[in-house]
Amino acid sequence: MTSYGGIEYESYVFSLVARTVFLLVVLAHLLRIVFRVPIVVEDIPIPFWASGVAAVCAGFLSYEFASLGNHCRDLEADGDSVRRRQTTYRPAFSSPPSNTVLVHPGK
Repeated sequence: MTSYGGIEYESYVFSLVARTVFLLVVLAHLLRIVFRVPIVVEDIPIPFWASGVAAVCAGFLSYEFASLGNHCRDLEADGDSVRRRQTTYRPAFSSPPSNTVLVHPGK
């Protein structure tokens, strides 16, 4: 996969294109509902609530692809491993930050 400045470029472009396509699908379904455009497939009328369900599903997929695009943009290739760019290093046995409340299970 091509890397551009630490960005997994193909994944980012794919998520951008997919997000745009699903947003267009959402827009088409919402416009159908607003303007009350009837759709008939082989003499079977498609109800408007079906467009509402399709708009919600396509909106969810668009949101998920937007999250995927943000995730791909935040990832930075480091040899064979992948790490987040904004993660700060903290040793495993260091003390927690001062504003952290410690909860002991079972007590």
